[in-house]
Amino acid sequence: MPKRLPNNAARSGVELSTDPVTNRTTPVRNLTTSADHVAVSSVGQPLIVGIDWADKRHDFHVYRGSPIGDSQSADSHSGQFEQDPQAIAQQVQAWREQAAGGPVRIAIEQSRGALIYALLEHPGIELFPINPKQLARFREALYPAGGKNDPGDAQLLSLFL
Repeated sequence: MPKRLPNNAARSGVELSTDPVTNRTTPVRNLTTSADHVAVSSVGQPLIVGIDWADKRHDFHVYRGSPIGDSQSADSHSGQFEQDPQAIAQQVQAWREQAAGGPVRIAIEQSRGALIYALLEHPGIELFPINPKQLARFREALYPAGGKNDPGDAQLLSLFL
């Protein structure tokens, strides 16, 4: 049974939920109040981007909506862009336009490097570095026969978010 947090947390609709198996307590956002629902729907759906980086050309996969379940609920596409400051800026601008005011969240399989630093120069971009070992294990779980490819990895990275 969820327990309410004291003070400000309780007013913001955050609850604690205990997992019956692990007995761990985690915060859960309660979206049942109408004020919370309005705040969530007014922001818009996030644009989720997975980038598989390379030295010269980066593959990406973008989706808005739910990538799991009904294929009609997600709007997705893939593409590439060059490792060039102008190409990166143009791609980020295109993602911002697609986001239509919503957040742009990027999952990328690195925590530093030229692409990361270039993306950090653009405000409103949320970066989520993914451990390469996590991606490799995720790929193995979904595709036991192997079959690594850059566009496929970009799509898997987008599923992390």
